[in-house]
Order: sequence, then structure tokens, then C-alpha cells
Amino acid sequence: MKSNAMILAAHGSRLKSSNEEVAQLAAKLSQQLKQRFAQVEPAFLELSPPSIEDAIDNCVAAGHQQITVVPYFLAAGRHVKDDVPAIIAQAKQKYPDVDIELTQHLGLSTGLVDAVTGLLDSES
Repeated sequence: MKSNAMILAAHGSRLKSSNEEVAQLAAKLSQQLKQRFAQVEPAFLELSPPSIEDAIDNCVAAGHQQITVVPYFLAAGRHVKDDVPAIIAQAKQKYPDVDIELTQHLGLSTGLVDAVTGLLDSES
């Protein structure tokens, strides 16, 4: 059985508290998805460590042979369409024996719609 890891790839912020929120979400996902992923790591495109590249390097160093990168972005802007896919393409070249998958960004996922609906319902 291959060892799987997930990277929650966010933009990154100069605000430490914002980056800590991403780390907290990664920790919650790690608990919820522990049967599927041996490791769940937060990573950032810019402004805060670890970078997405460093997170991939860390997962490979830990022996993971499958890495799923989840872009934690709401809209399909330049980062989602160009920057993150370019990083993944470089990582695939660097680690040709590792299966590195890039999922869709959060965008219009049903789960996001449910989350917003839940926020509105909790205010009623």
C-alpha cells in the first residue's frame, strides 16, 4: 500500500493569525482523513512558510509516494490557473516516481455552498 499525504495549499498572509487558521484546518483535516492520508500539511504560495515546494519536499522525504495538493482558494484567479499548477508541474519533474495530484480549488463546490448556508442558518 502506498503512503499518502495531503497538502492544503493556501495563499499565505503577513498576518500570522491567518496562516494559523490554515494550519488549524490542516490539523482538523488530518484527524478526519487519517484513514486516507498519513500526513496532512499546510503550505503557502507566498508570504509565509512553508512554501508549497517545501511541503512537497517534506512529504517526499517522509516517504510518501502519493501527494494530493488541495488549493485552498475560493476563485479561479491567476494563482489557481497558473501559479499552483506550475509548482505542481515542477514537482512532478523533480519527483517522477511520486504521484502528485492537484485537485480543484474550493470554488463552487457543493460543500462550500453548504458551509455558507450553514453560516446563514446559524444566524437565524
